[in-house]
Amino acid sequence: MLSEINLRMDKIAEEIKRETRNKYGSNANGRLTAVGEAKQYTVEHSKRLRHDLTEEFREELVAERQQCEGRTKVVKNKVEEVREEVTRL
Repeated sequence: MLSEINLRMDKIAEEIKRETRNKYGSNANGRLTAVGEAKQYTVEHSKRLRHDLTEEFREELVAERQQCEGRTKVVKNKVEEVREEVTRL
């Protein structure tokens, strides 16, 4: 009788262990899947952000170049005016 109870207890313990492994095993897999998805999202988001920032930087760079070119033209025109004036004197 006692050995029968021990046997049943062992079976119950094994069943609990199996269920626990199945439960936490799938949870672990679920967590791993979620972590993988989060990493993938982060990588994609990082790429988009880097691309957006690069485009924004390029636009600002082009605007700065245009401003510099405009200023350079103004300065060149002023220098030419001064040269012409100096030549007249």
